[in-house]
Amino acid sequence: MWDAIHRSLLSTQFKIVALITIFLVGAVSCAVREPGEIEGTWIITEAIAPTNNEASDKDSQMWLGQSFHYGPENLTLGRTFCKSAEYDEAKLSAAEFKQDYNIGLRELDIHDNAVRTVSVTCDEAERLPGQTVLLAASGKAYTVWNGAFYKMEKTPAKTQADGL
Repeated sequence: MWDAIHRSLLSTQFKIVALITIFLVGAVSCAVREPGEIEGTWIITEAIAPTNNEASDKDSQMWLGQSFHYGPENLTLGRTFCKSAEYDEAKLSAAEFKQDYNIGLRELDIHDNAVRTVSVTCDEAERLPGQTVLLAASGKAYTVWNGAFYKMEKTPAKTQADGL
């Protein structure tokens, strides 16, 4: 009996089924998109308003210190709450980024060849600040609103030891 089980485990058919199962489990687990790296609270620390944008320098400066909280199922943008948040991630090359945003990555002090974009879809029809996040491999992050770029810095996560 053990001999028959051993032979069936070594068969080509069993190996193919096992590989397909592993592949499908991996594909399904990768398809579920959670906020991952952007999850947490971010603070706007710098405003970069290119000269050809619609946001004035004064308007851009009012965003400094604003916080955005990205959670698994919701998003808090300052005082605005977005329920049923869905996250969609894409990658833009430096050339695609320049074409889409009319500014080069290096002008944002990003010296990578590409940047990841995370778009957050909310249940509200109106677009809100913070729904587009740019993540560089170097760790820099920005959100885009009215043509201005806002550098974001992630606050450290608090633990029970921190007095939560």
